[in-house]
Amino acid sequence: MTRDGISGSRWSSAVEWECATRHYALSAAARLLRAPSEPRAAAGSSTEEERAAQRPIGVPVAARQVAFLEPSLARAVRSPGGPIWMSPQTAQKQEATHPELLASDYEAVLGAIEECLVVKEGRNGYTRHLLFLVKRGSRFAWRWWKAAVKASEDGSELYLVTLHPLQAGEIDVICDFGSIVRRARGRQGLTPFTPSHGIF
Repeated sequence: MTRDGISGSRWSSAVEWECATRHYALSAAARLLRAPSEPRAAAGSSTEEERAAQRPIGVPVAARQVAFLEPSLARAVRSPGGPIWMSPQTAQKQEATHPELLASDYEAVLGAIEECLVVKEGRNGYTRHLLFLVKRGSRFAWRWWKAAVKASEDGSELYLVTLHPLQAGEIDVICDFGSIVRRARGRQGLTPFTPSHGIF
């Protein structure tokens, strides 16, 4: 399994791919579920068996790995870490609530989760959500985005449950009610005067 979930994971059969995308083919979120072109593995082949072994038992067949959560962060939600999955149900919900998002938005935000600010959600009684808060844009014209990842009750599965842009003032509320698990670093580490100092 690769750390690059978007390009690294594969569907185990053409039938699974067709079922997963039948209703969501035009959605930007569903493009993350699109199968890369590769020969279909023969039934019973070692490749097919390896893929089945990589997918936890509770993860839906049509779910697609979109990112990877490192163990040091996953401990905050009592998980050992590992693949972050996006289900077709989440893709459908995203298309309904955020139809303006492009596939490039998903890729940019998910591609920044190794460097962005991470907060354990503290609102509404949530205890198993990590919020990845990503800055996009240039230094003086950037916007906050949120990708929320939820751990299953036993921590064995991790799911992307939402991804969308935020208003600047929301960052202070998230940080005030939650607990910071990791401060931004690398390209995401450019820090304004306060968390909400964006232009949007």
